[in-house]
Amino acid sequence: MLWTVNYYDDEGRIIKVFDQHYKGSTLVAGNYDEITNLYDFTGAVISSIRSHKVASAEQVKVLTEYEYDHTGRKTNTWQTINSNPRVLMSQLVYNELGQLFKKNLHSTNNGVNFLQTITYTYNERGWLLNASAPKLDVKLRYQIPTKGAAAQFNGNISEFEYTGEKSGNRWFKYTYDKINRLTNSVYSTTSELDEVIAYDKAGNISSLKRGPAASTPIAYTYANAGLSNQLSGVTGGLTGIFTYNTNGSAISDGTRGITSITYNQLNLPATVTGSQTATYVYDAVGTKVKSTQAGTIREYISGIHYKNNVLDLIATEEGRAVRSPIDGSYRYEYNLKDNLGNIRVSFDDNGGTARVIQEDEYYAFGLNRQKFLSGDKNNYLYNGKEEQEVLTDEYDYGARFYDPMIGRWNVIDPLAEKNRRFSPYVYVDNNPLRFIDPDGMEKKDWFVNNLTGQVLYVKGQSKITQGTLDKMNYGTKPSDYERLGADDMFGSKVSEGIEKNILNRDAYFVGNSEGFMKGKGYEKVERATVQESQLTSGGNIGEERIKSTITEIEQVGDAKLSYVKADMVNKKVELKESSNSGAWSSISRARYDINKPVGQSIRSTAYFYENRSPVGSQSGSMATFINEVIKVFKAVF
Repeated sequence: MLWTVNYYDDEGRIIKVFDQHYKGSTLVAGNYDEITNLYDFTGAVISSIRSHKVASAEQVKVLTEYEYDHTGRKTNTWQTINSNPRVLMSQLVYNELGQLFKKNLHSTNNGVNFLQTITYTYNERGWLLNASAPKLDVKLRYQIPTKGAAAQFNGNISEFEYTGEKSGNRWFKYTYDKINRLTNSVYSTTSELDEVIAYDKAGNISSLKRGPAASTPIAYTYANAGLSNQLSGVTGGLTGIFTYNTNGSAISDGTRGITSITYNQLNLPATVTGSQTATYVYDAVGTKVKSTQAGTIREYISGIHYKNNVLDLIATEEGRAVRSPIDGSYRYEYNLKDNLGNIRVSFDDNGGTARVIQEDEYYAFGLNRQKFLSGDKNNYLYNGKEEQEVLTDEYDYGARFYDPMIGRWNVIDPLAEKNRRFSPYVYVDNNPLRFIDPDGMEKKDWFVNNLTGQVLYVKGQSKITQGTLDKMNYGTKPSDYERLGADDMFGSKVSEGIEKNILNRDAYFVGNSEGFMKGKGYEKVERATVQESQLTSGGNIGEERIKSTITEIEQVGDAKLSYVKADMVNKKVELKESSNSGAWSSISRARYDINKPVGQSIRSTAYFYENRSPVGSQSGSMATFINEVIKVFKAVF
């Protein structure tokens, strides 16, 4: 068992961590990382120092520093490794709606010059349209295709276009069935990356054809005369037989010549036997700490990687820092990604200019086709997951391995009971262009406490239960929470402070919820239900007809704290109107929900003009006052 010791300040913030690791496959007290954090007055981490030690001797020290804007959004990330020069790894710029507008990568002169600048544009719904950098330009089209695809109005991508230094200009156009499953992917060049997919009644792939029209499709055969979700074999364009254990995990894979796969207590691969062999070692919570594949030993220590017992690289927020075996210096490599987090282009610094060192393309279901490689290959590719060597082309998602050759998992979803409507082997509901799976399990969700505004992430639940809250000792009740969105609403990697990826946690309370959400482009609001009425009546004063109006406005029930995109602030939703009229009067009513800034009066955005007034103003009751004056005049005359 590996130990971790946390120290906190008076405000409950982690200021020091001692975290044991498994270097050398031995439990040694002197093998640990020491992490020291410093916070600003808002609770945001401004610096984190990591000292990585083996046998109590420091191997590397990494200082990471953060800067924020006036709303708490991260702007600059600096890093210093040992005595190497301080590097500005990334600089983030936001637009008026809080969306990421620009990302600058790698500067060694305090932000005067950067190797690459990525500019982002969005449509009116907030969907990404373009991520443009000199070394990679990505365009997404939905309802306005330009290459002949059918328009998509529900969030499905109709066309994907990209331009890379090595691949040139390429594009795909996509077709879906009535339940949003991908059925056809057409590539711009000689049909080499085309795909045609068909499904059976259970939602499993029944046929997959890659390449030109004359290509032989892969035919899928399922166990129990096709009534099972377990794939028993494939023929045609790919051949092989699969066998399974009683837990539903594949224990042989004929497509790769794998004769045996064994699993540990967490149902994670432990050994792989075939023409080559592989072994995997995990900690108690299932995090991979070591792999031996085709004779190459890799050790994983929270982003620090060893290769054959030599420190090889350090994972960073934007790529990796590769260690020179000659002088021990570190060279930064950066990744340019598409909308799914797939690594398309990797580059480094070549005398002050960006040099492409790797470029990759993908079939729709993730099968990689490398276009260019110079130097050591980056194995973290599709969705940012590690590509395996012995299990060729498969990706390690954490909870299970994904096979892009056949577009499905070979192990059932560990949380399959929470997603019973779908086959436990299906990948992202067969829509790999719109969805990702961060860890290979059923969809997770983000929640907000409507009483406090506290944001909570829970793995594997779409609805908070009392059992979950009791287990986590959160001391609240399920009715206090509402769902904000799915696990990928903020992308495939979500960090806060020293937490590198919240999605790896079973449950997580966001420390500075308002600042965290603001950094994601969300505003804190009170969601209120408002009810208004307006009575208009007419009567004669002498020869004049005087029109009088009486209005009322009230909030129904308590307001709930939540977070919405900036364009939804003060926007009325679920608006319902009604009216009745007679010879001398009419009454109109309106009821709606509104996301208003915290503390703002409901009169500020009233539906009926007569109800509107600035906060604290009495003008909203002016119509009633005038009506009473009219009554006095009537009494006099």
